[in-house]
Parts: sequence; structure tokens; C-alpha cells
Amino acid sequence: MTFAAKYRAIKTDNYALAIVPKVILPTGETADVNKLIDVAPGAGVWDLGLSVVQSYQFDGRFSLVQSVGYTTQLATYRAKRIPFDAIITTTPDVDDSTRVQLGDMYGGQIGPKYKVTELFTVGGALALQYKAPDVYTGSKFDSSHYDLMSMNTEQVMFSGQLGINFSTVPLYMKKTFEVPLEATLGYANVFSGRNVNTTELYSAALSMFF
Repeated sequence: MTFAAKYRAIKTDNYALAIVPKVILPTGETADVNKLIDVAPGAGVWDLGLSVVQSYQFDGRFSLVQSVGYTTQLATYRAKRIPFDAIITTTPDVDDSTRVQLGDMYGGQIGPKYKVTELFTVGGALALQYKAPDVYTGSKFDSSHYDLMSMNTEQVMFSGQLGINFSTVPLYMKKTFEVPLEATLGYANVFSGRNVNTTELYSAALSMFF
């Protein structure tokens, strides 16, 4: 679950710049250390992020949008199985107070948007994202064993995206609709990367503004 704010710092006839801080809550279920295979949706950490979004308007319908962002993942303490070998990861060694510092994330994207109607917009983008290596530390076992958990956790991903957006914000600004909200359907294809799955991704999002 993500809470975000948007501050429009610059606005002219054909250019706009907004600053977007965000907080991501650890609401997803985390992996159970007592299950041999448990791919959980959550990491159990709080994230703090900041991005800058720029929009260049070429006419009433066509625009070019660019964004750059940074997200830091706050450290937490969790139960982890600590490997003693780089190949054999099944281990009886459990540290209930492993310090988990997931890598910070950096990224940016650029792409066109076309306003089909007042409420519907379609667009695409090319995106590049980087995540720094994770760091695990503890005092129960040898420090080199914790270092093994950080192997292959650095990530780089280059992808393309397509999306369609429905927004009532223009009607809200005209005071003809009571609730400002946005719904988005997206498709992404990972072209290349390091330590990421090169696969197709589908997404849906609903945003409400207060």
C-alpha cells in the first residue's frame, strides 16, 4: 500500500514539473522461515521515495513525460535462515534477529502520452531501473555466512511500458464530479537486465486523491 503526495512546482502553458514524495507500507505477507519454498508478496520493510515528474505539452492532446525517482528501503530485523555454503542454501541455522537492509532503488523513464478524450489517456514509456545489493548482518553466526545472502541481489532492468488511464481529475477541477480518482491498466515487457526475470508484466491500479 502506497501513500503519495504531488506538489506541482512549475506550471506554464506547455511545461509542468511536479515533486512526488511517497511512503510504502509493509502490508504484504512475508516469507515464513519455516517453509522450504515460500514466495511471499511482501518484504516486511517500510519504503520512502521521492520522484520528479516533467511534462512537455506539444499541443492539446500530445505530451512527453519524463520522471526520475529514488526509493530507500528502511532496515528491519527478521528471522532468516543463514546459509553456510554458496551452493547449499537449505540450512538449519536460523537467526531470529537478522538485520535486513534491502538495496535502495533508482530509476527513470520517458515516453509519450496522447489524450484520446477528456477522461482517457494512452501512453508508453521506456524505463531503466537499478536496485543496489541487499545487505544482511547478524551476530549469531560467522559474518561471511550473512554475506552469502547478498550474492546476486543487485538488479538492473530495462523495460518498455504501455498503458491506458481513466481520470476524473479534469471533471473534479471543473467541479462537475465529486471524487478525483484515476484507474490505470498497464503492460510491460522486460527487454534485458541483471538478476531479473525477462518476462511480460500486467498491472492495474486505482488511485484516489484527498
